[in-house]
Amino acid sequence: MTDIYHNSQETEDTVENRFQTPAVLRFAMRSFSMLAPPLAVKLATYLFCHPSRGQIKPDEVDILAEAEAFEVSIAGLKLSAWSWGEGPVVLLQHGWSSRGSRLTAFVPPLIETGFSVVAWDAPAHGDSEGRTTTGVYISRSLRELATMLGGVHSIIAHSMGCWAAALGLKEDLRVEKLVFISPPSDLSLFSEIFTAQTGFTAKIQKKVEKRLVEETGVEWSETKAEELGAGQKTPLLIIHDTDDRVVSLNHAETLHEAWEGSRLVITTGLGHRMIVKTPSVVTQAVEFITG
Repeated sequence: MTDIYHNSQETEDTVENRFQTPAVLRFAMRSFSMLAPPLAVKLATYLFCHPSRGQIKPDEVDILAEAEAFEVSIAGLKLSAWSWGEGPVVLLQHGWSSRGSRLTAFVPPLIETGFSVVAWDAPAHGDSEGRTTTGVYISRSLRELATMLGGVHSIIAHSMGCWAAALGLKEDLRVEKLVFISPPSDLSLFSEIFTAQTGFTAKIQKKVEKRLVEETGVEWSETKAEELGAGQKTPLLIIHDTDDRVVSLNHAETLHEAWEGSRLVITTGLGHRMIVKTPSVVTQAVEFITG
């Protein structure tokens, strides 16, 4: 099922060039890739797995001040988290190089309807410990956090956080409902962005991927929507914008086709980041979870 909503407000949505480097450095990285492949793989792996932490936005300060802040220890790391309200838990899962506060627009309407909300900073993100991480480790930490909370009713996730939640469901994570906003259908998207913006060769990036497979035990073929969505029965609402210049709309459409019974809502003019703070999107997500 697909719904289309248009937003007349033009919102600037430039790509957050997390890996973007000047042309001279991209040339240097390409040369480095050819002259010293082992060292290039080591450096590329570190950079690929090293997210930026991001700063708390002014509009996020007040809602965080109303939360009960706490820490959890997962895999030897102290991870920062916040909770609001009482009732079944809705867990907010942020994306790569983001932080839990980015999704706090969902907090007030959820607690008003009798849910409690938990946001957290994944490993190596926000205020949490860690210097490097991967989507697989974030997914495993998410599952452990859900267990510590005594289970969660629903998850609202953004961008790469959607993939982390979907991988969790392929293992032992169980929830009643899911909302995925701007989800990638294949993590190879981020490899493509990385190689284009840093200058490392595709050959080096393939070796990085192989190294990560060895470390995590998850094949890159398992990161595709066709694999993650196969056999899934958990009710899923997907919201994606036509003007998303980070994760294109076709990713959401692919996931929608693979996930039986999912619903796809298409918006316009919201881009990749402002979509999670747009009132109409928040309302759609909350109504889906509480309906």
